[in-house]
Amino acid sequence: RAFTNYADQRNAGFALPFVHDWIVMLDADERMTPELAGEIELTLANVDAAVVMFRVRRRDIFMGRWLRRASGYPTWFPRVMRRGRVRVEREVNEMYVAHGVRRELAGHIEHYPFNKGLESWFARHNSYSTAEARLLASGEEGRERLFAVFSRDPGRRRAALKCLAYRI
Repeated sequence: RAFTNYADQRNAGFALPFVHDWIVMLDADERMTPELAGEIELTLANVDAAVVMFRVRRRDIFMGRWLRRASGYPTWFPRVMRRGRVRVEREVNEMYVAHGVRRELAGHIEHYPFNKGLESWFARHNSYSTAEARLLASGEEGRERLFAVFSRDPGRRRAALKCLAYRI
């Protein structure tokens, strides 16, 4: 499939025919820990029908070490979804819309953002910031309500803070 944007890619993947009800999604630079794999297996064996998405924390790894105080840890990322109950919005730095209950898992995903070197990392983030700027300039970016700055959900809080920063 030709790449259009991140949300389209994820939604196209979710629309593929799957044998199982649950989808575990990892980016190319992410690795699942054995602890998380076991937790997912145990959790899904007894999950309530109302639950449609699980989020996990991500540990950024640099030169073999976890960057404990970097990248806003703990930030939760949707990585386990019930087929047909989650969709992705937003072209870059996607947002997940779950039609049901969301839960968090205790395990971690290990993220290797520097696996292609620092130069590649900077180039990738420059492309993300350019895409964000284009999205903002187009006027298509939805405005998160200001009160979400105080949300207990880190994803909603981060989106609200971004919108506030854009307005400033």
